[in-house]
Amino acid sequence: MFLFSGRGYWQELIESIVWAHNKLKVAPATQPRALSIVQGRAVGVTHYLLGGIATTWAFFLVRIYKSRQLFGPVIFGTPKGN
Repeated sequence: MFLFSGRGYWQELIESIVWAHNKLKVAPATQPRALSIVQGRAVGVTHYLLGGIATTWAFFLVRIYKSRQLFGPVIFGTPKGN
């Protein structure tokens, strides 16, 4: 129950969340379902790719905003010319 059994962190975490939901009657019909190895890998690759895309876009957007000084001197330091 409290991540002690050694069966795997994620399995214990999911079961703890399901137990809490059932105890509080938030979603009593929710039952965990096992993923196949291929499904688990697909989920991992999807998260990895989406995280990389989001991080890359955030990096480029900040560079664009900084180059145009849209946020002003409060966030990025002194204004142009100083």
